[in-house]
Amino acid sequence: MWKATKAVVMMSYVDLEWERQVGSITQHMTVFLYEDDMYVRVTCSTAVKEEEYRFWRSFCMQDVRRRHLRDDEALERLFNEVFFNGKDC
Repeated sequence: MWKATKAVVMMSYVDLEWERQVGSITQHMTVFLYEDDMYVRVTCSTAVKEEEYRFWRSFCMQDVRRRHLRDDEALERLFNEVFFNGKDC
């Protein structure tokens, strides 16, 4: 289950963060919206810190329509889209 860890809403941007525990891995997702751009970063924290770089993905979503992140299923879909199909910005 995803847990919101940060929410900053300003006039010019929105910065939201979630995390969840999956076994011994903590997954993090940050969604940053600024005017017309949407940027998503996902990372995973593991017990083996030297290998964490393998689990970092960033994705600029200029060509992807915005969506509502209302529940765990929507967050899961976004996380999977970025983690498995994301292109570094």
